[in-house]
Amino acid sequence: MSSLFDKLYKVVEDSYYDIGAPESVLAAISGGADSVALLYFLRKLELQKGMRLMSCHVHHGLRETADRDAIFVQNLCEQLQTTFVLKKVELNTASNVEAEARVARYNALNSVKKENNIDVTATGHHMQDQAETVLLHLMYGSGSAGLSGMHEYRDGIWRPLLSIKPEEIYTFLHSEGIEYCFDETNEDESFMRNAIRKTLIPSMLKLYPRAVESMSRCAGIIRDEAIAWREYAVEWLSKYGFSLNGVNWIWRSAFNKVNIALKRHILRALFNKVSDAELSFEQVENFRELIESDSVNTFHTVRANVNAYITKERVHLYNYDINWNVGIIEYTDYLGEFGDGIFTQALDADKIAGSVLRFRREGDRIHPLGAKGSQSLKQYMIDKKIDMPFRDIWPLLAKGNEILWVIGYGVSQNASIRNNTKNIIMAKYGFVLPDGNSIRGGKK
Repeated sequence: MSSLFDKLYKVVEDSYYDIGAPESVLAAISGGADSVALLYFLRKLELQKGMRLMSCHVHHGLRETADRDAIFVQNLCEQLQTTFVLKKVELNTASNVEAEARVARYNALNSVKKENNIDVTATGHHMQDQAETVLLHLMYGSGSAGLSGMHEYRDGIWRPLLSIKPEEIYTFLHSEGIEYCFDETNEDESFMRNAIRKTLIPSMLKLYPRAVESMSRCAGIIRDEAIAWREYAVEWLSKYGFSLNGVNWIWRSAFNKVNIALKRHILRALFNKVSDAELSFEQVENFRELIESDSVNTFHTVRANVNAYITKERVHLYNYDINWNVGIIEYTDYLGEFGDGIFTQALDADKIAGSVLRFRREGDRIHPLGAKGSQSLKQYMIDKKIDMPFRDIWPLLAKGNEILWVIGYGVSQNASIRNNTKNIIMAKYGFVLPDGNSIRGGKK
């Protein structure tokens, strides 16, 4: 192989170590120039580093040449002696074909990755692909999340060629006599990305020959700053946010005091506590403006299946489809500390014997710590400002109709530690999400 191959391979090798040197990689190979070059680099990486490589071609069946491309990739994998998987998907061609094909492609790749216990999926996106992505988001009026472009590694997707120019890829392939497929749909300028590639970027390069490199660098700068803002947002949530049993909320007054840029990142970070999806700029702005308004006791659909409930003091966010469960309590020996009073609590072991963890029922009462007598659980929840939509799904430690511990808010006088308490036990609350992940002490 040429010195250019060695140069480009070094970029991929460095990226491989930057993302933690995964033990297995699934290469997404369309048969186009960039993915073919990627396969050559990854095959050498497999031979030199010992990582396990598998290649996958997703067959959309939309073009007459689709079968040809699949056969080409299969033959290439046989030539390079690497494992090949063909994944066929069906699309509804009446809808947005470009967007649907992308979703179907990544779903198919993710399925193959899971079935074969592979660490990461590698794609052949290069520097100009990054510039196209930035321009697309710029035209759509995106925020920093969109203008930061594609990440070298994120959510299991690895893009090792992002810093490589497409001209370098073509030069390498042509110099080595390596064949690749031509996708005729890339010439169709009715697709926005194709129009940007065929018309807009060439015009920009005439004005400034390094425009693609500059846009790629700009995306990196915005991405670094977005990461910093994200860290500030997560830190803010740790101070002014609360999570319990799938419901997350923030203090409205504290939110309204921060600057608008941080507000946007706070809402994205809050949303990601209940969903793996991403919010558009418009969705973030609609949510932010509603919180800043005078609206109270308002339900708002932030995104499909994710709702917000806004009160005078709080903003609640929860997944509408969540399978509410009461959670679990783990009991351990008392070691001298009383707990945080939120998710961990020292209790009188004798008084809580026979208790169960459940949601509220008719007739429930509690004797608040320090109070002269008992009161209805409903009144207690009102006093503690547990908002109405969440009272029926709030976890409670109870014995009969006596509430011993309202998780996150307070313990009953009858279950608390007093001078005559003989046996003390530590209780730690956690809950289980629908995906089976366990949450302990409010942290995953």
